[in-house]
Order: sequence, then C-alpha cells, then structure tokens
Amino acid sequence: MRVDHEFERLVDSLVAGDPVPCERLFAAQNADKPVIRWTPEPSSIPDARLGRLLAAWLAERERTGVLPHPDWVEPADLMFVVGYLMVLEAVEGGVDFRYRLYGTEISRRFMRDLTGHRVSEVPFRMTRLFFLAVYRAACIRKLPIYTHHAPPSSVNVTGWSRMILPLSRDGTTVDRFVVGNIPGPWRGSDDDSTMTPRVTTS
Repeated sequence: MRVDHEFERLVDSLVAGDPVPCERLFAAQNADKPVIRWTPEPSSIPDARLGRLLAAWLAERERTGVLPHPDWVEPADLMFVVGYLMVLEAVEGGVDFRYRLYGTEISRRFMRDLTGHRVSEVPFRMTRLFFLAVYRAACIRKLPIYTHHAPPSSVNVTGWSRMILPLSRDGTTVDRFVVGNIPGPWRGSDDDSTMTPRVTTS
C-alpha cells in the first residue's frame, strides 16, 4: 500500500490524542464528527456488549501483565458478541491490515463479507483512511480505542461503534486486533433484510 501524507498526518494526530484532523476528514464529506476515545472505562461504552468485551480484554491483560495473545480470542467465551467480531492482522509492518474474521452480522449490515480482504480495499476513501489511521495509531500506542462514526449515505447503516483491542504474540508487538463492531439502525426498516446494497466507490 502506498502511504500518503494525509494518512501520516492522521496517524500522528491520533497518537498525540488530537481528533481534529479526523474530524476535518469527515467534515469534508459533510459527515458528523467521529467519536474517538482512548482507554475508555468499560462502563462508559454506550453498547454493553462492547463494554463487556473491553472488560474481558482488560482482565486478560491484568492476568498476564502483557498484551493478550491472539489465542485469547475464543468464540465460545465471547458468545455475547459473536457475529459482531472482527479479527485483523497487521501486514506491511502495520501500514495495512487484513480481515481474518468478518462477523456475520457485520457482513449482513455492510452487504459485503470482507474476510481475506485488506482495509485498504474498503471502498469509501473517508472511512478507509479513518480505519487505517486508527488501527495504525493503536499499533503504536498499544492501547484500546473506542470509535463511533457515521458512514457515507450510500451505506445502509446509520453508524458503526467499534471497540478495538490490540493483540500480540510476543506480548509487546501488536500484530492483530480483535474488534467488536456494532451497527446502528438501518437507513430504512430495521426488519428489511432484502434491501438492495447501495455501495459506491467514491
């Protein structure tokens, strides 16, 4: 993946705890400002499933004293959020990321299964840059980060809430993430599973 200067600026600002460049990225597309929160308390997460996922990750980190290992992600222990889980692995030194798992409920809402694809292949430039920058910043800071954003109007869901949790084989280097990704309501009837996808590449 070719790294551009805008991506680097977004990463640097996120690492520094400055959300303004990401807010400007969304404002340029007439989209609401994203919510970005490093190391939130589980009780502060609006969706209880994401708060519970964060609490489980924190407990594992406390137990081991290091970042949780990828093997910690055991679907049988995370049934409360199964279907809304993603697992991503870092590629190209953490400049890009590949979806190893893309939950069934996420696929249903996005109208695409991105398993095996890279984040750099996400079709919307605004969200693609935002995702890549957040994941890269989390690799650098090695901390949990919660985000909420509204996707382009061509996506059938009104918003996505993500709890992004770093994983490490050696306890230090972030090489994977487990992410709880909860969609907001449909743009339309929440019961309508036959909606025609409105995916564009702009």
